[in-house]
Amino acid sequence: MNNDLPKLAQPAVRALLNVGITNLQQLTEYRESEISQLHGIGQNALKQLREALNSKGLTFNDSQKPKKLTGQEQVEKFLEGLNHPLKPEIEYVRRVILSANEQLSEHIKWNAPSYFINGDDRITFNLHGKDGFRLIFHCGSKVTEHAQGKPLFEDSTHLLEWVAGDRAIVRFRSMDEIEIKKESLKQVINTWIDVTKDI
Repeated sequence: MNNDLPKLAQPAVRALLNVGITNLQQLTEYRESEISQLHGIGQNALKQLREALNSKGLTFNDSQKPKKLTGQEQVEKFLEGLNHPLKPEIEYVRRVILSANEQLSEHIKWNAPSYFINGDDRITFNLHGKDGFRLIFHCGSKVTEHAQGKPLFEDSTHLLEWVAGDRAIVRFRSMDEIEIKKESLKQVINTWIDVTKDI
């Protein structure tokens, strides 16, 4: 196919060549925002490209739906933008959770990293509050018949603070505390998953 690109400054030409664009048809595979981020593409070049596309009845591919992020990508993006005094501790607890049980998956739910098994959320970060952060152990958003009863199980680690029969909290305030609680946390995670699997 002929090179029907408009006459651009050399930095813009190089920028397009670097991603394999040599004609307008290839340009239609990209969103305008993607092209604008290329090193060497300024406002003038972008305007020239837009006008050249319009003259041929073509457009940038701005109708393309953004790629849906995986659960892991959602959490990584969330943590990347997180401004929290205990961010390293939060990231460490995340790794502990994921290493505790390979069946657990993660995503963002209730505006925080949440961990689920077979589609059911079971552990969710609560990052609000001034004094540390919390992990909420739960049975999803629905109220269960166990909510008003006694705790689902006897917690031999004594990590869990029960707030309902089917809901408990673990608090963290420092890296030292996490190190001390790490193995007990893994044990509680696996017990919680096992006890709540049929709820």
